[in-house]
Amino acid sequence: MKFSPMVFAAALALSGQAIAGEQDAVHDERYVDNMVECITDFITSELDSSRKDAFVAECMQKKVAKSQQPAATNRKG
Repeated sequence: MKFSPMVFAAALALSGQAIAGEQDAVHDERYVDNMVECITDFITSELDSSRKDAFVAECMQKKVAKSQQPAATNRKG
């Protein structure tokens, strides 16, 4: 059986999309987990509700910055 190059290219493209979709799902899950943690931290801080948006935004920025640090600096030692 002889396959055309178009079929082969389509198969490669679909597998690439599946891998990218898995990475997006992991990223989205991590984002949601971080958001939940930040909102929980806000609730336990008992700050005025008018500060919620600023508190959560600052918390998320800290979590993103921490996740972008090299792996060696994330370890406690």
